[in-house]
Amino acid sequence: MPPEVAPLARAHDRREGHVEKGWKVGLLFGLAALVAVYASGVLSVANLLLRPWRLFITVPVIVFPFAIGGGIIAWLLGGSSVPRGVKDQSVATLHPNIKSMEGDGWKIGTKPMRV
Repeated sequence: MPPEVAPLARAHDRREGHVEKGWKVGLLFGLAALVAVYASGVLSVANLLLRPWRLFITVPVIVFPFAIGGGIIAWLLGGSSVPRGVKDQSVATLHPNIKSMEGDGWKIGTKPMRV
């Protein structure tokens, strides 16, 4: 990696680290909300024991939105960790050279495709 790119990569890595922490914290809040819903009696534990398939419904409905929300909030707040003037990583794919190479059959990935 060229030396002038390393600080930029670190800045983007910091933002991605914030997002990872954000969805994990959101997941914990979602699990706490799920426990609170059952503890409050809105959904009874006895009913869950008799119909365990309901857990497959309540977890995505209650827990996952917290995780997604935590990731989105962390992404928005993590923008402050990227220095002013540094573009988002998604802009890299819009560069004219990248577009022309994609037109020639190239694809963006972590390593070359095997033929």
